Amino acid sequence: MQQKEIEEIIRHFFIQLQQILSRIEKKIGREDLHNFRVEIKKLRAFLRLLNLELKEQRNQKIPHQLKKIYSLAGKIREVQLHLRKINKHYKDEKKPQQYIDLLENEKAKWKIKLQTVLKDLQLPKEEEELKRKMPIEIRQETVTNFFQQKISSIHSLLSAKRINDEGLHSIRKYLKDIIYVTQILEDAETPMGNLLWTENEIKNAEEIAHELGLINDVRISLSFGKQAYLNKINVEERNGVGQTITQWKKEKTEMKKNIIGKLRNSQFN
Repeated sequence: MQQKEIEEIIRHFFIQLQQILSRIEKKIGREDLHNFRVEIKKLRAFLRLLNLELKEQRNQKIPHQLKKIYSLAGKIREVQLHLRKINKHYKDEKKPQQYIDLLENEKAKWKIKLQTVLKDLQLPKEEEELKRKMPIEIRQETVTNFFQQKISSIHSLLSAKRINDEGLHSIRKYLKDIIYVTQILEDAETPMGNLLWTENEIKNAEEIAHELGLINDVRISLSFGKQAYLNKINVEERNGVGQTITQWKKEKTEMKKNIIGKLRNSQFN
């Protein structure tokens, strides 16, 4: 793949980002926040591939303002996911309204910060920043090395006696990097051959990444069950939410046990 096509892929990403951000500026919706973050993750995976080609000049990263928006969108999305989980859990019983109001206020705070950053965003400038240093090509050897590094990192984490939440999250990121880069290269004008996995293997990786994502969603919800939050609500709600958090902790432990077994039985190579 030559430099011109690399730049066209970058251009496509920024067209997508502009469309999504235009909608977010009007209304900060859950789906648009999710889509924005997915596009940034795809772009970040592609930049990691480019950095292998750049070698000692390795400095391609998501531009500062976009990274800031990505972080704030993540804060909002975490609250949204937790609120959805809370509302679903208390569907047929009295909801902890004081706790929900606390979360809604936190979400509103992050939305205001996001709107402030969006006003200062200069997307063309962010795009030009990335294009200042592009490799002249992406070689097949570089693609192979990229995939091998991700697989090696997954194997290293799976060889550990105990895999913590951070380790599982890292495995998910490595799987996603492989999936995203495979999609980008397959959709390119000049497709590259000898990609890592078959269609069925990619599908399997997507399913595992999805399960790991569900575990991460529970981890996020548990973070909203810390004492710093519970101390701000009345005793009745504190006890009820505390019991719910304890239940989710047990569910997460079982989910982790199942996915670790599945990961260790998967043939990632």
